[in-house]
Amino acid sequence: MTSWVIALKSAASVNEGGSTSEGFIKVDPGGAKEVEATAANLLVGFLSREQEYSVAGRAPSSRPFYTSALRERVAQHRTPPYIRSGRVYFSTSDLRFFVVDMGTGSSIIQPSVTNRRDPNAAANWGFVELTYTDGLLYANISYVDFVGIVLGMILVARDGSSQTTAGLETDAVTKICQDLSRQSNLDGRRWTSLCVANADGNPIRVLSPGNYHDIKPGMYDKYWDAYVDDVWKKYATQDLFINTQSKAGMIKCRVVNGKLACDGTGQKFDKPTAKDIWGCNSGPFAASKNSTPIHIAVIPRLCAGFARSTLLLEGGNIQPSLSRQSYYTVDPTNHYSRIVHSYEVDGRGYTFAYDDVNPDGNEDASGVLSSNNVQALVIHVGGPITQVSPR
Repeated sequence: MTSWVIALKSAASVNEGGSTSEGFIKVDPGGAKEVEATAANLLVGFLSREQEYSVAGRAPSSRPFYTSALRERVAQHRTPPYIRSGRVYFSTSDLRFFVVDMGTGSSIIQPSVTNRRDPNAAANWGFVELTYTDGLLYANISYVDFVGIVLGMILVARDGSSQTTAGLETDAVTKICQDLSRQSNLDGRRWTSLCVANADGNPIRVLSPGNYHDIKPGMYDKYWDAYVDDVWKKYATQDLFINTQSKAGMIKCRVVNGKLACDGTGQKFDKPTAKDIWGCNSGPFAASKNSTPIHIAVIPRLCAGFARSTLLLEGGNIQPSLSRQSYYTVDPTNHYSRIVHSYEVDGRGYTFAYDDVNPDGNEDASGVLSSNNVQALVIHVGGPITQVSPR
């Protein structure tokens, strides 16, 4: 893998372009002039002096941000004692990163999945997210933004115990696009537009609906409207209970004068739009500096109920309470999440921001691995992980 770091002041937004006969977005990689510096791919708030990079592979010695791989298969790099919001990137071809001048310092620009002219647009890549603080490691495989290169991981503790998130099937991207095409035929929605194809027309990644919204605002604007209206109608005459899974316990909510009011939150929820439900971080699901702890606890559980379409099901008046067998069973729903989960070997891995909202018990749809006694985190590339015995 080769990377270049190029100083960049600004770049034009280039999201429009061609498509395949199946309706997939077709990439057309460009050069540095086509790079976009956006909130989605810029490490906003993290200047270069606060960042640490390790890139292994073929790298000219004159370039910055590299550790030499020498004769080792993987570069040896000492893990810093503190990692917040870290990412480990993998790619089957060269992956390019850029630097933008922020005025008070420089910041890294990551590869973009929403810009079809991005220099990395034709690459098959992905990442594992991790945080490591005070000896405690959290790691997860995320499909919140897109599905790309297939990854799996296993965390091994010093006592010999292990945790595994298997990852997707080897040819998951192709199968996901086939299922999205079937869904398009069923409901007339352009689900196939979530698929991104290379110059040969072969799908290389699948965008989440939230990311597609950034490319085509308005495409799904009214997708959730009828469902939201039905939820508001139901909970205007009966209580919705949010299990905060904390000392606050069950929080009672009711729609009053067109807004959902929950005890102890100090704030009321407006009806969410499609954009709000896809991202779970805007509109009524955006926390503010005035949000109470209870309000912050309600947000992910309420948005998960919408994304999984469980709020109108029997038992859905308590969130979360239903098992994952009940998720995505009625329309409208997040068919991207439904289909991606169906190709996860163990059904685990984030497909939307609050996929870690689970009912009480051991059920976990997010696939987060964590330990405060870590020996090794092994990441498997190119297919689902089955059995790994790290040395």
